[in-house]
Amino acid sequence: MTARWRRRLAVWALLAPALALLVLLFVVPSLDLFRLSLSWTDPGRTIHSDFSLTNYRNFTTSAYFHRLLWGSVKTSSTNYSAAPRGKSS
Repeated sequence: MTARWRRRLAVWALLAPALALLVLLFVVPSLDLFRLSLSWTDPGRTIHSDFSLTNYRNFTTSAYFHRLLWGSVKTSSTNYSAAPRGKSS
């Protein structure tokens, strides 16, 4: 094994725990949320794992979600400064 390969192996050995935590704490929950977003819920609040785009259709056609999204855009575009403008003392 050459020195170059040993350095590469050492780099990957140092990165492995951080990558494992990243996958465990961010990637896996994100994939689970995406899977749940394609599920549907009956009136009894039971989640069914059948493939359905109903949630996305409701999001794109509902006036409630349009107002919510527009309110978020307006809030995020507002420029608030921590310090007052004008002369500094």
